[in-house]
Amino acid sequence: FFFFFFFFFQAEDGIRDFCLSRGLGDVYKRQAPACLGKLRSNFQETEFDLFGVGENFEKGFPVEQLREQHAAVVYNLGVNEVKSDNKMDILIPKLVNENETCCWKPTSKADNLIERFKLNQKDNMLCFTNKRLLWNFQKNGFTVDFEARATVPSINNLQVVAPHDNAKVVLQLGKAKDNYYYLDVGYPFSLYQAFGICLVTFDFNC
Repeated sequence: FFFFFFFFFQAEDGIRDFCLSRGLGDVYKRQAPACLGKLRSNFQETEFDLFGVGENFEKGFPVEQLREQHAAVVYNLGVNEVKSDNKMDILIPKLVNENETCCWKPTSKADNLIERFKLNQKDNMLCFTNKRLLWNFQKNGFTVDFEARATVPSINNLQVVAPHDNAKVVLQLGKAKDNYYYLDVGYPFSLYQAFGICLVTFDFNC
């Protein structure tokens, strides 16, 4: 199966937005039929929120018109503040059943996935992390085994695992050639969540 997502970049007051769409057109308007939502960073580009279509709670709209938060990513800077050294925390709403996630609609800043995570209030979310690099004595460097799904070294290559099981990869992004990547998605991530999370690796500048 092939799925096509398009993303369009815009910046305002130091905040970066990626508008995600199923097709080309007037995607900056949330009312556009092809618009799926947006990925937004904080000013430091260390925290990212993936939203669906809908309104921001700050504008005073009723709850039924508010946007859902589908995922969030938090970067913890390493000592060298180099991207490949950084730990990622990947957060998504908890699943109600095998085919449905909890509807996460922040009605205040405190309801955001990242804010709840910082307070260790994780009851209704699932938490994942990026697979850490292992030292390869043969290559004399840190590597991760992508099993032929990443044939080109790239700072954007990513594997996501559960914190308690570093061997089980549930999402991965691997570079195959210039401007060409493999995206492998597993349960419990949706394609939209996976695409938004992997897009973060192209935006983070530390």
